[in-house]
Amino acid sequence: EFEGPDDETSGKGLLDVLIVKGLHHYLYRIPEAIRAAAPDARISQCTAGGIPNTYQEVFQYDMTVLADFGAEAWGAGGHKRLAEFVGAGGKLVVLGGQSTLGQGFLKGTPLEKMLPVDARPAKDVYRLSKPIAFGPKKNVPFKDSPVLYYYHATKPRDDTMTLLWAGELPLLLERKVGKGKSLVFIGTALGEAQSKDEITFWEWKDWPEIIGNAIVK
Repeated sequence: EFEGPDDETSGKGLLDVLIVKGLHHYLYRIPEAIRAAAPDARISQCTAGGIPNTYQEVFQYDMTVLADFGAEAWGAGGHKRLAEFVGAGGKLVVLGGQSTLGQGFLKGTPLEKMLPVDARPAKDVYRLSKPIAFGPKKNVPFKDSPVLYYYHATKPRDDTMTLLWAGELPLLLERKVGKGKSLVFIGTALGEAQSKDEITFWEWKDWPEIIGNAIVK
């Protein structure tokens, strides 16, 4: 299944984005986030059945977002094309969840080598001992204290920059690779608020603006 640019983003876009929709992709509100940061962007979306399978299809975009999406549907050739897309100047964004990174079989693929984190080979999603509010600096949460419950246990590579922190946990990491960039959000949209005052990060009103600016800049 492939959805081309919708009416809101048709015409001469400043940014061409492909969102590959995995299990809980909708919770990330990525179309809304992209438009918050780049109103003129052209946004296309697909599921496993519509992923690009040629270099021409992959390279027509400026950014590819894997929203809780794993490696199996791509095949070895697909991983290689995406990795070369990044090296040639493209941007790859991987958003955590039950079906990506270690649990999405990315470990050991050419694509994983482009990421800012070293993934585990299998189960890698764990619940935090207590919800942690995240923010722009270590141990400095945003004003509304949006919280994280589950995360991917990964190892940041040495040449990365951390854009968001959950306490002392690097949450959104960025890495320059060749002429391009890769970003990984190791949080997941899993869990639920324990009280009426607790705000899950994906339901937080400022989430689209925060993640949109971080991945588009």
